[in-house]
Amino acid sequence: MAKFRFQDLRIWQLAIEIANELFDIADELERKRLYRFADQLRGSGMSMSNNISEGSGSSSSKEFRRYLGHCTKVHIREREYCHFIGNEKALKQQDYGFFTKSAR
Repeated sequence: MAKFRFQDLRIWQLAIEIANELFDIADELERKRLYRFADQLRGSGMSMSNNISEGSGSSSSKEFRRYLGHCTKVHIREREYCHFIGNEKALKQQDYGFFTKSAR
């Protein structure tokens, strides 16, 4: 199978790692019957890597940066979302602590 350019991008690889973490958290939320929160996290996890892969096909660097900007916004929103869920005691901080590492 052919390899696409975005698959070599470290930012895409990190987005996939974050998505996998979000899916794990979503599984935990579903066990607690918090389905809406779980759906939100899964959708956002996919959104980051999708924006990067779609943007990698851009015809200009400026357009590609715009797609990366969308990823940054998604990441910030999901960090806040996990903190909210944590404050509501649905999650323990160790369940979503990877966000503080991945933000660097």
